[in-house]
Amino acid sequence: MRKTFNYTLYGALLLLLVGSLSACRVKQQAQPSGVSTLAVVGLNDIHANIDQLPRIAFMVDSMRAIYPNLLLLAAGDLQTGNPINDNFQPKGLPIIELMNEMHFDASALGNHEFDLGQHGLGDISHRAKFPFLSANVFPSPSYGIALKPYKIFTMPDGTRVSVVGLLQLGELGIPDSHPKNVRGVAFTQPLEEIKNYRYLAGCSDLQIAVTHIGVQEDTILARVAPYLDLIVGGHSHTLIDHPNNLHSSVPIVQSGYKAHYISLALIRHRGGQVLSHQEMLLPADPHAGGVNEKMQRMVEGYNANPLFAEVVTTNPHPIQDKYTLGAIFADAQRWYSHADFAMQNPGGVRIGELPQGNITLKDILRLDPFGNELTVLTMTGRQLKEFFLRAWTTDSNTPAHTSGLRVDYQLDDTGVLLDCTVYPAGSDTPIDPDKLYTLATSSYVQAAYTYHTSAPDKNQGITTAEVIVQYLKSLPEMPQVDYKSRYNIRVTR
Repeated sequence: MRKTFNYTLYGALLLLLVGSLSACRVKQQAQPSGVSTLAVVGLNDIHANIDQLPRIAFMVDSMRAIYPNLLLLAAGDLQTGNPINDNFQPKGLPIIELMNEMHFDASALGNHEFDLGQHGLGDISHRAKFPFLSANVFPSPSYGIALKPYKIFTMPDGTRVSVVGLLQLGELGIPDSHPKNVRGVAFTQPLEEIKNYRYLAGCSDLQIAVTHIGVQEDTILARVAPYLDLIVGGHSHTLIDHPNNLHSSVPIVQSGYKAHYISLALIRHRGGQVLSHQEMLLPADPHAGGVNEKMQRMVEGYNANPLFAEVVTTNPHPIQDKYTLGAIFADAQRWYSHADFAMQNPGGVRIGELPQGNITLKDILRLDPFGNELTVLTMTGRQLKEFFLRAWTTDSNTPAHTSGLRVDYQLDDTGVLLDCTVYPAGSDTPIDPDKLYTLATSSYVQAAYTYHTSAPDKNQGITTAEVIVQYLKSLPEMPQVDYKSRYNIRVTR
């Protein structure tokens, strides 16, 4: 596998080098003259929030009339988060068709694009009328994933703009996705791979990176590749309203998530020599202005599915935090499986609030959109403690959502986890290190986490979303839970 990948990568780099020489020759033939402004509109982590796009399309239409040299870029994670899109056939098509209508120029590949599966991503990538960009992703040709490391755009005034894409990798060396969805795909570290594209500065007037690596990595990228003129970032869901606060030599923009804002960067230059730049956030409130009427009709058509309007339960009080929802999530898993305990990973809880009133199937699928299956692990108390110690690191130093137990985390004053103790719910006596316990969780945790068990895992043959639906339907109303009794964090100085 490694030998095949190396030869493939070598061949790809050779082709890129030949292509770069051709691109440089074209640049010498067509140099823009005078002072010009490049406008770059950026969105990131849309997560299929299609209801926002008619308003954004109207805004972009207006900007194109003002700035003829405009690029419209997405920084990855177009998919996952809206059941209308996630359950469409083919899966994920609505957001792509809407972006086609908006004439997006390019999108970075996000980790949640892999939620479509390899062949699903291959299908969607060919339906998109814009390229997916990622320089550090190398899929097997058998999947048919249309992917480029970069693209050079020639603007109406002749300015040539190179846009290179990058994707984050987690601690397993793969994006934050279910491992089964990235089999047959090779990855390299983004901050190392970008070094192979330094030559683009000689082939284009302006250089942009559209990334899905998070704002902290973007600030490092700015130091690794200081020749960049702009970084359009995503993945960390950061709302960068004061770019100067990042103390970066390269402007970095990111506009939160779910398309509630867009970023606008204006680069004033003369033949690629940047004279000034300005970055701003623009709110995309669909009730605050006009919308693109054709886009609005498209969205209404996608939303006209009565299946998702089914009422699952009634919520007597609004829920406004992920921890409560995560606790309910875990309770449902333990209820269905009759396991001793349950654990839901924090990243699998995809919304942070539910309103008072009717809770629909669409709400549940927004909470849990991945289609993971319920599974039950069998562990000794000692193995269970080790599981939660490792989960803390895997979950970016965040406590797990649990049911039937309490985890006390002991940290030093720098935030490093020193130890943890696991207690059965309502008990001050820790679990027996030698006793066997069952733990309900998702197939994602089963595949992506590192742990040891004392018996084969038992997959339950049902999705975790369906488990939540059945659990809530068994109750008279949405339960009210106290998640604070399920974990404790102590700092040792």
